Amino acid sequence: MGPLKRRSLRKAAESGDAQASYALGMHYVGKWRDHFNSQIHLRSDRRLSELACLHLRRAADAGHADAGLQLARALAKERSRPAAPEEDQFWSNEEERYLAAAAESGHTHAAFILGAMHLRLARYSSDTSDAERHLRQAADGGHAKAAYHLGEWLLRQEGRQADAEHYLRLAADRTDADPRACIDLARILTRTQRSDLAEPYVRAALDSNYKGRYYHLEPDWMELLGDVLNRTRRRAEAKEWYDKARARRSAPKWADDWPDLDGD
Repeated sequence: MGPLKRRSLRKAAESGDAQASYALGMHYVGKWRDHFNSQIHLRSDRRLSELACLHLRRAADAGHADAGLQLARALAKERSRPAAPEEDQFWSNEEERYLAAAAESGHTHAAFILGAMHLRLARYSSDTSDAERHLRQAADGGHAKAAYHLGEWLLRQEGRQADAEHYLRLAADRTDADPRACIDLARILTRTQRSDLAEPYVRAALDSNYKGRYYHLEPDWMELLGDVLNRTRRRAEAKEWYDKARARRSAPKWADDWPDLDGD
């Protein structure tokens, strides 16, 4: 962004244009990211973070939903330089307030972060209404991670299996589906005598691009596929998957534990 464009945006921001404040804030966020972790630019790093937060705060206080989310991220980064995924991140009261304002304005990702945060805190409280409300808002808005987290949580609640199935379907019926959503849905379908519908979801999990991340869970998934095939009377194929599951269980627990035979 050139100086003329920056001056024009600054003038518009000072006159109360929330979108101009947001654009300026994101400009400084980008420059701050370029300087981030650079020991040579500590002073400019601090100045860029101040400018980013100043302009994003103006936009967020004017009701700009994206600015509220970006400001919460910037404040968290300035405070602790977090490396955790956003759903596992600790958020201060101020950051939570801006996330809540963004969620109330309809921002699905802000709603997901709040829902995941409240769900994490639910282990210390019996009140899960905020967690469910925010996750439902995000999931109904098409957020796949929110649909998975909500479906997985509902699956553990008595009498809410139909609700769980609905949200797990939202998460599983995507090209970039989390394989765990596919497996949870397949287990519901298997338990309710719909094994023929469960099979594609188990296979999708086993063929997923993410499966290396869940290498340690794959023996259970292989065994589940064997159960599904057994229930649909394809016993020879089921035995093959049971054998694969048994062989994987006797192999190293993690993919990285395999010996490097090429190094000899």
